[in-house]
Amino acid sequence: METTLAVMDSSDIQRKNIAVIGGGLVGSLNACFLAKRNFQVNVYEAREDIRVTKFARGRSINLALSYRGRQALKSIGLEDQIVSQGIPMRARMIHSLSGKKSAIPYGTKSQYILSISRENLNKDLLTAVEKYPNAKVHFGHRLLKCNPEEGMITVLGHENVPKDVTCDLIVGCDGAYSTVRTHLMKKPRFDYSQQYIPHGFMELTIPPKNGDNKSFTCTLFMPFEEFEKLLTSSDVLNFFQKYFPDSIPLIGKQTLAQDFFLLPAQPMISVKCSSFHFKSHCVLMGDAAHAIVPFFGQGMNATCLLPIPAWRQQTDNCWVLWMACQGCPSVPTSLHWAPAPASSTLVLFPTKVVAAVANEHAHTREGMEPAQQCGSNHSSPHPASNQGVYTWGKSRTRLEVQLQALRNLAMPPTKAEIAITLSRNPPP
Repeated sequence: METTLAVMDSSDIQRKNIAVIGGGLVGSLNACFLAKRNFQVNVYEAREDIRVTKFARGRSINLALSYRGRQALKSIGLEDQIVSQGIPMRARMIHSLSGKKSAIPYGTKSQYILSISRENLNKDLLTAVEKYPNAKVHFGHRLLKCNPEEGMITVLGHENVPKDVTCDLIVGCDGAYSTVRTHLMKKPRFDYSQQYIPHGFMELTIPPKNGDNKSFTCTLFMPFEEFEKLLTSSDVLNFFQKYFPDSIPLIGKQTLAQDFFLLPAQPMISVKCSSFHFKSHCVLMGDAAHAIVPFFGQGMNATCLLPIPAWRQQTDNCWVLWMACQGCPSVPTSLHWAPAPASSTLVLFPTKVVAAVANEHAHTREGMEPAQQCGSNHSSPHPASNQGVYTWGKSRTRLEVQLQALRNLAMPPTKAEIAITLSRNPPP
């Protein structure tokens, strides 16, 4: 049975019609996986096509693409294309208030993570979906109702008339505020919790110099109560002069004073739920199943995991998705710890990470240099956040070490640790 599942595709069974709700990174990636396996795929995205509409500034954090994400992109033939647009990040630069700069490598000299534009990655994934003849993306279609038992969804499209759509499987990829999950919450024994951290984030921009076509995306993290104290342009400039003096010449005083008030600081939420599916009719993926704050650097990379057969080795909701696609009559109701096939290693699933770590934002960081405990500029998530959250080791001991590292290093800044993340943003 194990071998059969690993090699089976929809040509071996009756072709399934799959509705993917959400056309973001998670939805478009899943649509590519499913279409590649010859399923009939329809993606319903509430927004208009971001390839022809202006992208909303201030609503995303620049992405750090690591090994697992690259493997997933490789499996759908997009790795080289996406990597060519990325900017290697080999270290984070710590700027102390005294003006001292300290580089902290992410690994060995040959190792790096890639700065990736969320917008451009999403555009490329949508284009990849549309190249499959058995896949279609419906933009401007918002999910109104979801009835997994009857295999039906109701969407509201451009005609502003509700439309019922039948399908064999519903894949909820509609983010932390998932409508699909809201409907599953009405089912018995479905557990759900969410938590906002006290911090917000705001995007600023360092413009290119000397004709360079790449810019820096700056993300300011700090408690909302600190944002609320900055009411005027003078307040903002004084604040940056105190905590980030070397950033002012790069951003520009006038630009900084204007951009700070363009959009309010955005909240950050963690989501936990169980289970990730309803029988073999519906499954949640990505943030809809396990939203996590950005300090772990895992939002995209936890979603971009290798498909079957490796799916079954890495995340429980990916396993459930594949079993549902194969028409398995008995999908497990609870998957947390599971042995990886042909290996003695254990896999730490997203629910465990979120439960163990994400809500511990109040913990102070231990063993940090003084420069990291005051105002500091961070180039991207801490290396621990890119290596440890979903990494599997030879024993629980290693996992415990990784979790401890996350507790110490992957927490949001305290009041005394207001930070700006900087990463070079590829051109559109």
